[in-house]
Amino acid sequence: MLLAVGLCAAVGVDPDTLALVGWAMAMQFWFLPVYLILSALTPALHAAHRR
Repeated sequence: MLLAVGLCAAVGVDPDTLALVGWAMAMQFWFLPVYLILSALTPALHAAHRR
């Protein structure tokens, strides 16, 4: 993805358009940190639930 943005910047695509496209691409990955945090907390939360 970064390669595509870099290529578009190199050929002269408008920076505002690149910013919008970059924001739209990054918005698709909001769930990854949430998933990783919940996955890391699962053993501790399971142990707390069993008590």
